[in-house]
Amino acid sequence: MNGTFTISDAGKLKLPFLKNELTAAGLTPTALQKLITQAYIEGEIYSHPSIMINVGPLMDQQVITVGGEVKQPGEVSYRPGINLYSAITKAGGSTDFGDVRRIKLIRGKIERIIDLRKITAENNIPLEAGDQIVVPGS
Repeated sequence: MNGTFTISDAGKLKLPFLKNELTAAGLTPTALQKLITQAYIEGEIYSHPSIMINVGPLMDQQVITVGGEVKQPGEVSYRPGINLYSAITKAGGSTDFGDVRRIKLIRGKIERIIDLRKITAENNIPLEAGDQIVVPGS
């Protein structure tokens, strides 16, 4: 068997002949290789599988764009669980002129204004691949 398989946004991997999806999120390629090998052996599908993991290039939708009044505007790699504060921090944080009361989150055609003066579970939103964040000037 040979093929290219994609890990879902939820961090799951569906492989041929396996009944259940595997959780790949947070695993190194070596750890994922061992998990897949074990799953095929335990499922009695293959007795000695040879699993090779090749990590392909990130596609455009697997980034978050952070712009405006941040110290290092640009793309931030998407990973499951990344939130608004983390993405802004990865972009170097707000400049002295950034207005964290009016951060704009753009997801598809929906725009939302978020106040991050105090970080809470409600305003520190989990992000999705393709999200855009704009920290406006004050």
